[in-house]
Amino acid sequence: MTFTTDGASNNGTFMESLNLAAIWNLAFVLVVENNQYAVSTKIEESTREVDLYKRGLAIGVESHQVDGNDPLAVYNMTKDAVEKCRRGEGPILIEAKTYRHMGHHVNDPGKYMPADQLAYYQERDPVDRARNALTEMSGIDQSEIDAIENEIREEFEAAVEFSKASGEVTIADFREFAAAY
Repeated sequence: MTFTTDGASNNGTFMESLNLAAIWNLAFVLVVENNQYAVSTKIEESTREVDLYKRGLAIGVESHQVDGNDPLAVYNMTKDAVEKCRRGEGPILIEAKTYRHMGHHVNDPGKYMPADQLAYYQERDPVDRARNALTEMSGIDQSEIDAIENEIREEFEAAVEFSKASGEVTIADFREFAAAY
């Protein structure tokens, strides 16, 4: 299973790799996160066909598009794809159509993103949707959600500190790790 972006899907290696996976019938799920901008270039300016899942169909790969802002839909689509691949029915391409809520990087104010389109997608924020689904499905309240989010935040911050405190990985470290597997 691997993930790529709409911008990266315009590189030749994207289609070459997907085609090879199809020829070899690999158990391979490729998720394309289509946030509709490659850096600041709208998808309509870089490709005629904006539904990227159709690229897989063109070479005989089972392909689907899913609302990338709906965590449950993404989960269910991905789970189904993984099960099919494990049965030897791969490869499978999934396009998760979503939208960035800000510029591409810290120095990009994202002024090229139309305000109405941005507002539309902000209303469909996947984190908010996941919180709402969790509340509806399990009946937990906001304090329990806050506790989960705090635990995740602490775990993330600990991982960042661990990373900062760790030395640089050397080629010898990599070889030792690779030899163990």
